[in-house]
Order: sequence, then structure tokens, then C-alpha cells
Amino acid sequence: MAISEETVIASDVLENPEKYNGRVLTITGFISIEFENVTIKRNKKLKYGECIWITFDVGPYDTEEDMERYKKRDLHMKNKYDQKITSIKGYFTSGRSGHFGICSGALNVIKYEFDKTT
Repeated sequence: MAISEETVIASDVLENPEKYNGRVLTITGFISIEFENVTIKRNKKLKYGECIWITFDVGPYDTEEDMERYKKRDLHMKNKYDQKITSIKGYFTSGRSGHFGICSGALNVIKYEFDKTT
């Protein structure tokens, strides 16, 4: 069975996360990249349950070179995408996730694109 793919805004997913569970989504929303808070949300304010946790699979983390690559990727992401509207494509899973379970779901990222119109 093929995995369903959709393009949505963060509000759509946050209003009914179970509807989108197990789907590949391209979600557009505000991105926050902070210590223990990498999320996409409907606006700049972070409210409990009103965000989607973002995970980037960039492992492994076995060597110092791996950790250096990880740090460079984080700095690049923060400098380019933090507090901007961005479209992110990934596999969505509903349910509490993220730091202290603050988010309504998680997006395991496949692709991200900065929206240059904002």
C-alpha cells in the first residue's frame, strides 16, 4: 500500500493530528529552532500541544567528526530557518512527542525548503 502524501498548513495538522497519522506531509508553518525546542507551529507563540516536533535524521554520532557535522547542521538551520515560515516534508506521527511531550505529533523530516516570501 502506498503512503499518502499531502501538503497542509500547521493549523490543519494541529486541529486533527490523528487524521494525518502515518502520512507523508509537507507542512508549512513557523519554525522554532532552540535548545530542546525544534518545532513547527501555526504562529510564533508556543502553546502546550500546539506544535509539531521536528526530527532530522542526520546520524551517526559515533565520532568527533559526526558531532562536528551535527553542530554545523544545527547552526545552519538556526541561522537560516528559525522564526521563519518554512515548508517541511516528512513522515508524521500523531501523539505526544518532543521535549516533555509538549507537541501533538512529530515529523521525521525528509526535506525542508525556506519560504522566501516571508
